[in-house]
Amino acid sequence: MINPKALIPQNIASVNPLEWQWKDGECVGLMVTCEVNYGERGLQHQVDIWPDLTKKEQKDALAIYRLIVEKVTETFLPKIEEDT
Repeated sequence: MINPKALIPQNIASVNPLEWQWKDGECVGLMVTCEVNYGERGLQHQVDIWPDLTKKEQKDALAIYRLIVEKVTETFLPKIEEDT
């Protein structure tokens, strides 16, 4: 196993999907997984950005999350039509 602290980061190769963390219906973390290139070797790292967001940024992020959930639900869950 290579010790990442012994390597010098050169760039961020990619930022992958976010992982929302919830507790009692409230968002408590927003983990970002990224690949950091160390010369010829890339290693994945994870960082929680939620504590670094302002209250407004957290509110905006939650609004985007809710929009995504709404759109995915509308797209993939069948619509149930009521018989009249």
